[in-house]
Amino acid sequence: RVKVKSLGDTVGCTITAHHLSLIVDDWAGKNHRFCKPVAKYPHDRAALREVVAQGHPRFFLGSDSAPHAREMKECAHACAGVFTSPALIPYVAAVFEEMGALDKLKGFVCDNGRRFYGIAQPTADDGTIELVKTGAPVADVYAEGSLTVVPFRAGEAIGWEVHTH
Repeated sequence: RVKVKSLGDTVGCTITAHHLSLIVDDWAGKNHRFCKPVAKYPHDRAALREVVAQGHPRFFLGSDSAPHAREMKECAHACAGVFTSPALIPYVAAVFEEMGALDKLKGFVCDNGRRFYGIAQPTADDGTIELVKTGAPVADVYAEGSLTVVPFRAGEAIGWEVHTH
């Protein structure tokens, strides 16, 4: 965190929703939360949360979503990766709400990465999303034919959902 902040405008850092949420105790023995690099200790998570809550412009969301088939996660040699795509923005919103930093959410999710990579900001014609408070849980599984994937925080209410416009 400190190193990236001190390296200048050509160095940025993506942070995943799950690394803002997890510590080692949250994934050890829980294959659907196992990822690489592994989530570490509370002070590591706190450092990530601190820098994004500050709204630092060179830190931005990287999904790193990994929809591994259930049988590839529920085995002795589970694939590393967390499936976050279905509720990516709500996961991040829940963390930012917990930190009291919802005012920094749009920058982290939408603006900082675009600015860093020189990508134009979207126009009104590109559509918008709205975050809505909800008590609805994340789906237990996503299935397509014989493929079943378990999402991050399956069955848990995370407090937010996305509506598109």
